[in-house]
Amino acid sequence: MTPTACLRSVLASLLPLVLLCAAPDSAHASIFANSARWPIGADGLASIDVCVETDSAVNERADGAAGGLIHDRNPSLDEVVAHVRAALHASWESVSAVRFGDWRSCGALSPSELATHVRVYLNPNASNEAIIGTAARGAQHGVSIMPWGNTFNRCIKYNWARARVGYSFDCVEQYTIHEFGHTLGFLHEDTHPLSSDACLQQFSDSARVAAADYSADYTPGRAYTIVNPGAFDRRSIMTYSDACADVNGVRFGNPTLSDADALAAWAIYPPPLTSADDALAAGQGLHRGDQLRSKSGRYRLILQSDGNLVLYDAGGSARWSTGTWGRNVDYAILQVDGNLVLYDQATAVWASGTNGKRHERLVVQDDGNLVLYQLGAVWATATDTATSGYLVGERGSALAAGETLSPGAQLDAGDGHFRAAMQTDGNLVVYDDGGAALWSSKTNGVSVSGANLSASGNLSVVRTDGSSAFTSNTSAQHARLIMQADGNLVLYAGTAVWSTNTQQ
Repeated sequence: MTPTACLRSVLASLLPLVLLCAAPDSAHASIFANSARWPIGADGLASIDVCVETDSAVNERADGAAGGLIHDRNPSLDEVVAHVRAALHASWESVSAVRFGDWRSCGALSPSELATHVRVYLNPNASNEAIIGTAARGAQHGVSIMPWGNTFNRCIKYNWARARVGYSFDCVEQYTIHEFGHTLGFLHEDTHPLSSDACLQQFSDSARVAAADYSADYTPGRAYTIVNPGAFDRRSIMTYSDACADVNGVRFGNPTLSDADALAAWAIYPPPLTSADDALAAGQGLHRGDQLRSKSGRYRLILQSDGNLVLYDAGGSARWSTGTWGRNVDYAILQVDGNLVLYDQATAVWASGTNGKRHERLVVQDDGNLVLYQLGAVWATATDTATSGYLVGERGSALAAGETLSPGAQLDAGDGHFRAAMQTDGNLVVYDDGGAALWSSKTNGVSVSGANLSASGNLSVVRTDGSSAFTSNTSAQHARLIMQADGNLVLYAGTAVWSTNTQQ
């Protein structure tokens, strides 16, 4: 079936038993068919048995003139299957409760066993396509994968350094992640309600998922879940069309899951958390009400129903929080890019600002510290080098309770016209973009450690001996100091409790 005809037949009928095809030249997993969801067992895992079709084969040589050149040994079927399994383990399995098991030959199964398995067909003549979700059980060629690509055997390439033709597993790994995404129940990202006409120009107008057919949360009564309803993901592994994707490698999108793909897989198939869990791995997260406990149980991190992520001690006192009380927060997730992020559906509300670190785990420690580790600690809630995170949209313009603005640092208003500078001469000063001082703490000439917003809601310019050179004389819970675009430096705790009164 051609890609165009395939997708038209899928979304015109809106049936759960459908076939989605991947264009061989192209490739968030955010769009999920609710009726296709695999059940989660008593062990908290969505276990999916897989077998390899007996008519699978991977023998192929390069086309044309390259076919007569010296070739490396053709990889065996077992070698290719090993790469298929490794690709799934590094992608969908790493961020969700999904586990693909068995992997025997389909010919070794009884008829009753065959009816429960996803049957994988690997062949150079295969089309890249897969049946959506649980409907793949027992279907012949339920997942079909072309291991080497098709245009000039794109993963059979001449290696100039070795003067011979070699085999690359890029194609089979990336096609595997995409097609097994369909097996889990995810549709092409191109069908997102916010996709462009350019994205859908090869399809009928009915291809885009209608708003009336989806919910932002997993809802069995709705046709689809769209985990990121506010954004179209050009870097998704599930992107289909050339016009819709960022090209990177042998297909479209990233070589593996995008951050939104990982969030979607985790949201639909959340990995189990136990009362003994003290850490999150990359790609894992917390729903509202979920919590992590330190090994001793003395400290716990909980995503509260009020939207605040809070670290408590054994006495019930809050040691640290994201300051997101009163905001709608659905998830807290340690993204695969290393950023700890709180989301309102797919809109980021707060972030640790540690993206690009590729962290291994987030740990609630017995010393009362919440720490992100990548070999060594790179972020913490209670150290001198801590970065306490920021409300998205306020990065660099706000100070949260417990944070200090060090000498030489400043807060910038969103439009860049105003700034609050903690100067090395000890003075905290609000400037306009012309360099005119609008307000100051009148503490110049004082040796200071910085401007601190205490946990109790008091703003102070603190001397190096710990005493206050300036104070706002305020007391408020969940305070936040914001350098506003109107030129006013304001201390908020729900409402404004102090300001510099320099509003322009």
